[in-house]
Amino acid sequence: MPSRNRKKTGPRARPSVAAACMCGIALALAAGCTIEDPALPTFSTRLAIPVGTHDLTVAELIADQEYLHAGEDSLLFFRVEGDTTSVVLDLDLSADLESINTEATIGAVELDDPEPLSYTFSLVEIWPAAGSLPPGFYPVPAITFDVQGDPLVIDGFDHAHVSAGIISLTLHNELPIPLSGDSPPETITAEVVHPVTGAVIAALAFDAEIAPGAEAAAVADLADVDLPGSLGIRLTGGSAGSAGAGIGPDASLSVSLSIGDLVVDEARAAIGHQSFQETGSVALPDSLRIIEAIVASGVMNVTLMSGLPVPATVYLYFDDFETAAGAPYLLTFAMPRNGTEVTQADLAGARITAGGGAPLDSLTYTVGVVSPGSDGELVDIASWMRISAQMDATTLAIGEVTGLIPARSFEFEPMTQEIDIPDELDGLQLPAATLVIELFNGTGIGGDIDLRLTGRNASGETASLAATAGIAPARDGEPAKTTILLDETNSTIADLLSILPVSFTFSGAVSVGGDDEIGTVRPGDQARAVWRADAPLRL
Repeated sequence: MPSRNRKKTGPRARPSVAAACMCGIALALAAGCTIEDPALPTFSTRLAIPVGTHDLTVAELIADQEYLHAGEDSLLFFRVEGDTTSVVLDLDLSADLESINTEATIGAVELDDPEPLSYTFSLVEIWPAAGSLPPGFYPVPAITFDVQGDPLVIDGFDHAHVSAGIISLTLHNELPIPLSGDSPPETITAEVVHPVTGAVIAALAFDAEIAPGAEAAAVADLADVDLPGSLGIRLTGGSAGSAGAGIGPDASLSVSLSIGDLVVDEARAAIGHQSFQETGSVALPDSLRIIEAIVASGVMNVTLMSGLPVPATVYLYFDDFETAAGAPYLLTFAMPRNGTEVTQADLAGARITAGGGAPLDSLTYTVGVVSPGSDGELVDIASWMRISAQMDATTLAIGEVTGLIPARSFEFEPMTQEIDIPDELDGLQLPAATLVIELFNGTGIGGDIDLRLTGRNASGETASLAATAGIAPARDGEPAKTTILLDETNSTIADLLSILPVSFTFSGAVSVGGDDEIGTVRPGDQARAVWRADAPLRL
C-alpha cells in the first residue's frame, strides 16, 4: 500500500536484513534439529517491513457526507435542518367606514332682545276732567280709565312664532294721584294687543297701589304665541283719588314694554350670532379595536349643503382623530347662504387615538355650525333649517395599529426537503435525538404555533412529530425569538429519525391575537420558523 511515510531502502539496509535472516536460520536449526534426527531442518519465515502510516480524523472521514457531523469529541451525529418559507401575518388593517349622512339643524332660534317699546299716557287721558283745570292743587275723586296706546314697531322684527320668551311691563306713575289697587275697579290690567286684529297677546295685572312717583312691574310668558312685528297696549283700571293733588301739564303715566329671552320656531327677523352642532358616530369593523392607529391613506369625499339664509362657517371635527402634530383634526368650510360646498378630506397621516380610554369600536364626529347672523337684515328663519353633511363611504388603510386584535390563524406553506442518506448507514440506531425549533415573530402580538414535522423513508414509511407552544410578541420593531426544544424524553423525534427519512415535510400554522391580546401590528408583519434535528450515531 503506498504511503507518504514509506521509509527509504538502500545498500545500508541489506546487511541488516541478511543478518536478521542468518540469526533466524540459526535459531531454527537449534530448535528443529537433534543428533538422533539428523534430518535437514525446514523452516518458513514472514518478513514485515513497515512502509509508512497515515492518520485520518473523523471530520476527514465524513467530509463528503452532508448530513453527518462531528462534535468536538469526534462524536458522530446525524443532523438535518430546514427553514420554512415566511408566512405573512395578513391581518386586516383597514377600516371600511360606512357613508355618513348627518344634519345639523338650527333648531329653535334665539333672537337678540329688541329695544323696549315706550308708551306714554297723559293725566288728561287718564282723567279727562283735568284738561279744563289750570295748574294748581285740586281734590281728585276716585276715577276709572280705559286707554290704548298706538302700535309700536319692534326693531328688527316682522313676525315670529315664539317657543319661549317673556314680555314685561313697567308702569312709571308720574301722576299726582295713586294708581291701581288690590281690587277692581282700581286694579290695573295691561293687555298687549295685535295691531290689526286686536287679539290679546298677553295680559298682565298690577294688583297693588302705585303711589305718585313710584313704579311697578309685571311679567307674562310668551310661549306658543304668534308675535307680530308691532304691538299695541291697552290699560284699564282706576285710582282711589286724592284729597289734594298738584295738577300740571307734564303729569303722565309711562309704560315700558320689553321682550326678552326670545326663542322662536319660525320668524322673519334680524338674527344675531347663531351656533349649533350635531354629533354622531360610524362603526369600526370588528377586526379593529383601536387604542392608537396611524392612517396610511384614506380620502373622504364631503358634500355640505346649507339651507340657512345667513352665511356660516362649518366645522367637521373627528373627536378621535389627531393630526401628525397632535392637534385636533378639524376641517373648516366657509358656507354661503343657501349654498353647497364639495371637498375632500385627506386623512393620510392622521392619528386615531382612544385618548387613554377603552379601545374604540366606532369613530365619533361632530358637525358644528357658527353664523354671525344677518347683520341687521330681516331674513326668514325656521327651526327646521339645517346644514347637511354627506361623507361618502371610504376605506382607511391603517399603517400601524395598537389595540385589541382578534384571533387569526395563518398556515405555513408546507415545505418538503429531500435528504441523501448514505447506503453505508444501514443499521443506524438513534438512541437519542434533539429537535430545536426557532420561531421568529415579527408582529407585536403574541399567540401560538402549531407545527408538524413528517419524515418519509425510501420504503415509503412515515413518522411524524407535532409541537405546540406559545410565541412572544415582537418588541421595539425587532422580531421576537421563541425556541422550542424537543428530545427523546418529551417527543418522538428519535423514532422519527430512526426510520432514516429521505425527505422531511414541515407544515403548521401560527395563530395570533385574541380577545385579551393588546399589541401593535403593521402591514407585512411576518413569522418564520427554523428547525434543526440532531442525533448521535451508534453503528
